[in-house]
Amino acid sequence: MKHSFILLLAAIALATSFTACKSKQHTDTNSNAIVLRFTLDADGNIVEEDVRQQITAISKHIDSTSNKMMMYVYTEQTGSTEQNIALGKELGHAVKQFAQDQSERAYYDLGLEVRGYENPIDSLNPASLKNRRIEVRPL
Repeated sequence: MKHSFILLLAAIALATSFTACKSKQHTDTNSNAIVLRFTLDADGNIVEEDVRQQITAISKHIDSTSNKMMMYVYTEQTGSTEQNIALGKELGHAVKQFAQDQSERAYYDLGLEVRGYENPIDSLNPASLKNRRIEVRPL
């Protein structure tokens, strides 16, 4: 399973290297995480094409291997804990919906845990968008 996940990371890195990387998605090979950073349009759809490609690659990987993965959703500090959790749920559900459009299995085998404002990337700037991300990890 670890070997196939490393191949998935490599495939995603290759696929996204051909697109503009304005939102700086990356894979964190030290922690075996795929990190997604994106914005949503007014309808709750993911705007960035490179992120949609990453989710498609994750969905295809899950569909072909039956491996389960978990999304950990982190947000910037938006105000109350409830607001942070609501934002995290919105982001997580957008990924799950897009994954379902790619593969029914991916919807069910891609778990979701919303952590809100926790484990910030930029702890000196709690409201920084750098802190908003989804880390996808194999189970």
